[in-house]
Amino acid sequence: MPLLHLPNEILVKIARGLWEENDLNAFVRVSRHLYTLLNAYLYAHNLRRFVNNNFDIGRAALLRAIIHRGPEATYKLALEAERNLSPSSYPCPSDCALKLAMILERADALTLLFENCDYHHADRTAILKAARIGNVDVFRTMIESGCFEPSYTDDNGMTSIMEVAILDHVEIARYLLGFEEVDLNVRWDGGFTPLYMAAQAGHVEMVKLLVATGKIDVNAENDYGTTALSAAVRADQLECVRALLEDDSLDPNAGDFDQMSPLQDAAVSWRLEMVNLLLEGGADVNFAENGTTALECAVQGGNYDIVTTLLGVQGILVNSEIHPYFTQSWFLGAVTGGYVSIVETVLAHADIDANAKDAAGNPPLIVGIIEGQTETVFALLASGKVDVNLAGSSGLTPLHVAIDSGYADIVSRLLSADGIEPNLRDDLDRTPLVLAVGRQDHEILVMLLEVEEVLYHAIFG
Repeated sequence: MPLLHLPNEILVKIARGLWEENDLNAFVRVSRHLYTLLNAYLYAHNLRRFVNNNFDIGRAALLRAIIHRGPEATYKLALEAERNLSPSSYPCPSDCALKLAMILERADALTLLFENCDYHHADRTAILKAARIGNVDVFRTMIESGCFEPSYTDDNGMTSIMEVAILDHVEIARYLLGFEEVDLNVRWDGGFTPLYMAAQAGHVEMVKLLVATGKIDVNAENDYGTTALSAAVRADQLECVRALLEDDSLDPNAGDFDQMSPLQDAAVSWRLEMVNLLLEGGADVNFAENGTTALECAVQGGNYDIVTTLLGVQGILVNSEIHPYFTQSWFLGAVTGGYVSIVETVLAHADIDANAKDAAGNPPLIVGIIEGQTETVFALLASGKVDVNLAGSSGLTPLHVAIDSGYADIVSRLLSADGIEPNLRDDLDRTPLVLAVGRQDHEILVMLLEVEEVLYHAIFG
């Protein structure tokens, strides 16, 4: 029996067995009868393939139809195909047409589909896909169809407001703000809120939009204890930080998962502009929830500009307690790190205690000598704020330590310091001269014996 004499039902079954588009297209073009019968099915076939994102738009009959026939005629063909196919066929051509209309951002085509198809049982996640696309007309058309909910949450906790916050689709976010049921503080996996996501990504306009609603908990922490402000600071999103600080309810000192304040984070990461912005926004320069302050962070990092800035803040405390996990204070850290400019700047501050001892009982001057930081030792001596005779562990004075370490240049500077007492004894009843004799350091011995007080003591005891 000739092909064209077969019943239409058989011809449709043959068409359904042709998966490749080229084969189906050739079959449809055999005769005018087959074209009339199966052309709509060809578009439905293309739509099905599109649903898996494997659709070859460059050679697809569907795109050609959209270009030459227009979207309305094309979608009508798809809908006609849906009516001609078995209800159990999957995926449904109208579902695929919905996805194509979204991706091509055709709100007019969506309107046509909603007028001709029942989408009340469609995949709810389609609204999240529309949010990701970012076309507000497309998104609004889907919501106004009544088939999709603006507050829909998928199995992973993702919502439309989260999608647009991450991708900075401000117009859709503004549209969603008109729905009371949209939770602006909704938390995704890990406790991340829309504000947190927008701030961390640097979406300034989105942050401003959310904060301006007055409905945002700007101090909300994720599951790791991090706030949107901390996230923005760590991501170096200066303008987002500025936008957050404009909210009067914001706590500018809200700590991170490691109890670091935003100001500490900015100080330790050398972000001077961020430090100034946070200080202007009310950050507490003395905040030390983890036992250390922003000043300590800046000193330990060796950032002179930030140290100077922080020391200029009225009310700053420069003699904070030693961090429980370190054996030396922040100032001792500057001394041992060789940060001469920072040491000089800190010493110029009226409130600094330049003789505070570390956990081992050594003052900064002795610590600097032990570490061989000659320049910082000279800066300490030049400040006039250190006790040149203050003993550390084992009763060793700075002069004892310098001699025992063999640092002739430091010994020379100590011997010329005002108020030096060169004959003090350590816990073993040893004078500096005794140590020098024991080391057989002739250069240092000569220096000591040139001091009249040492020589007199050596002769007459």
